[in-house]
Amino acid sequence: GILRSMGVSKTNIKYLFITMLLSLLTGLITPIGNTPYTYFIKTAMGNSQKYIQEHQMLSWRDSPFTIIIAAETIFFVIFNRSKLRDIFMVFGLVFMSIMSIRHMALLALIGTICFSRIFAFFMNDFLPKADEKILSFFNKKIVVISSFCLVILFMGIMLNYNFKKEYIDHHAYPVQAVKYIKKNIDISKMRLYNEYNFGSYLILNDIPVFIDSRADLYTKQFSNLDYDILDDSQFISTNYQDKFEFYKITHALVYKKEDIVYRILAGDSNYKLLYEDDDFALFEKLATPDVIVSYSGNQNIILQYEN
Repeated sequence: GILRSMGVSKTNIKYLFITMLLSLLTGLITPIGNTPYTYFIKTAMGNSQKYIQEHQMLSWRDSPFTIIIAAETIFFVIFNRSKLRDIFMVFGLVFMSIMSIRHMALLALIGTICFSRIFAFFMNDFLPKADEKILSFFNKKIVVISSFCLVILFMGIMLNYNFKKEYIDHHAYPVQAVKYIKKNIDISKMRLYNEYNFGSYLILNDIPVFIDSRADLYTKQFSNLDYDILDDSQFISTNYQDKFEFYKITHALVYKKEDIVYRILAGDSNYKLLYEDDDFALFEKLATPDVIVSYSGNQNIILQYEN
């Protein structure tokens, strides 16, 4: 009844539900099992929201844009006709954005297209003359030519800016350290600890990582382990000896500047500095300490390690 009151015929309703059913079933066409159906739930249940901003729920302070879009969409839907597909798409994307900031990009890319169609219906129904004036203005030759020139100018500025930039930022990614590893270390026998931000670059170079920017995949919900790699990576400086033994770490590649792990390993006689540059340092583990100290707040917990 609600759908018919919005001008949706029985035939269109049938096609709508057939499309929804087919969309649900396409999630089975994947080698990763039920992940398409459970990914969002597992991410929400995990602890990546504590560390990764884009996984956190949206608030008004983060983006009033999303809340405004949702309120305006409700207004336009109530007071004028709209396509059901646009309504579902906008509200679905708004809900996803509120649940996780990472979905803001989808709302900006797809949702605004749907919202513009909803707004166009409103203009046609309530302000037809204003709509004609806007269209006549944008159809003028001078406006079309000016818009085209602005686009070309903007693209030229962006291309010039990007051509001057390094393809890979050597300060953010361990380019030279990776070259050293591939030349001097047997990767098949190496168990590497690395920092979160450049794990993706190591994977690009076929180097197995401790963690990378796919943070949620390193939580219990996805790894199906009884320990949490993401948690361990965030607090590695407080109990690095214990965790390095647990994960059988043989090497550690870390940032140098303002990095506590670098300072700890540099002062630990059980670790040898193999390589360093202005931004990164690579350490090799030489021996296992007889006593492992884990730092917890103001207390030091001493664990006896049996060789």
